[in-house]
Amino acid sequence: MNNQVFTSYKQHIESNDQVVQRLMKYSGLEEKLIRNIVKFCKCLRKPGYGSIDCEIFSVVLSTYFNIIDQTALMKVYTRKAHGQPDNQMSMEDFAKILCAFLTNNLDLKIDYVFKIYDIDGDGIIDMAEVNHFVRYCKCATDTDEADKDETFYDLSYMATTLLGIGSEGVTLEKFRAKVKKHSLILSILGEALPNQGFIDRFRQQIADKTNLQMIQTFGDIRYQLLREIPDNSTPSYYPIVLDLP
Repeated sequence: MNNQVFTSYKQHIESNDQVVQRLMKYSGLEEKLIRNIVKFCKCLRKPGYGSIDCEIFSVVLSTYFNIIDQTALMKVYTRKAHGQPDNQMSMEDFAKILCAFLTNNLDLKIDYVFKIYDIDGDGIIDMAEVNHFVRYCKCATDTDEADKDETFYDLSYMATTLLGIGSEGVTLEKFRAKVKKHSLILSILGEALPNQGFIDRFRQQIADKTNLQMIQTFGDIRYQLLREIPDNSTPSYYPIVLDLP
C-alpha cells in the first residue's frame, strides 16, 4: 500500500476515534452506540462536504423523531452553523444532538434544552426569550390574530409562572431544579426533545449493527430522504483511494 494512502487512512481512523471519545465523555453512552451514531451522521453528509446542511437536518428531525415544529432546534442549527464553511453544522455537533436525544442522563438533557432556550447564550432564560419561543413555537398554528394574541398571553403567563421567571430571569441551576420537580418543563417552550417512543425506535434501528450493516442500511439514506442523485463515484463511507498496482 502507498505510504501516503496508509497515513491518510490512519489519520482518518484516529480522527474518528477522537470524535467517538469526546461524544462518549459528553453523553455517557456506550461506545458501540456512539460509533453507529457517528456512522449514521457520516451517511447524511452531502457529497463533497464534511458537514450537515440545513435540509437534511430538518428532514432527519421530522422523519426519525417526528419533530414537526423545529423552531427551537433550528436556533441550535443556526448558532452552530454560523461561521462554519457554507453555514453548515459540523457532523460532531449534530451527533451531540442525537446523543442528547438517546441518553438517559437527565442532567445532560437539561443542559441541552437550557442552551436552546437561552438564545443569547448569557446563561439566563429571560422574559424576552420566553416570549420569543411562545410566539413562534406555541402560537404559530393560530390563524386568527385575536386568538393568537390571547394564546400568546396565556401561554407566556403559564411559562413564566412555571419557570419562576422574575426580572433577573432563570439560571441553569434554577431551571434544573424546576425540571426535576416538573419534567414537562423540558418542552414548555417548544419541541427541543422527541417523544420517548421515537427515541427508542431510532435506538433500535442503529444499535448493535455492524459497520457493514450500517452502510447497507444507511449508505444511501440522504438519497432516500431528499431524492438527490446519489454520488456513485466515491465509496459510500470511507473516502479512501488505495493505490493498487
